[in-house]
Amino acid sequence: MSKEEINLSLLEEYQKAQGKIKQTIWLPVEYFIQTLQLSKKFGIANNILLSTIIMAYYKNTNLITKTETVEKPVEKVIEKTKTIWPCYYCWNEFTNQDELKKHLQAAHATNLQKLVKT
Repeated sequence: MSKEEINLSLLEEYQKAQGKIKQTIWLPVEYFIQTLQLSKKFGIANNILLSTIIMAYYKNTNLITKTETVEKPVEKVIEKTKTIWPCYYCWNEFTNQDELKKHLQAAHATNLQKLVKT
């Protein structure tokens, strides 16, 4: 989606300018109609619009700026891999080895003793 806006710095400069000179200009009808449409679109008097068009030309800048809204896709969530330590006797899961060792010693001490060869 794009939005056209008028260069506000040119309008401010026009409004602050001292010693403006009234001029009569002759435009072909199709161009005059286009300036009327632009003045209506931006809510600016046609004579001010024409003056700012000339100012933009001499300043080598754009009178109308176009702003586009760019929708950025949501970045992929990086999932962290967690290592889970399962107890092979009761299949409880633990987040670290120390918790698993404590569990084995507390809950499965007799099973561990059976594994030890004498």
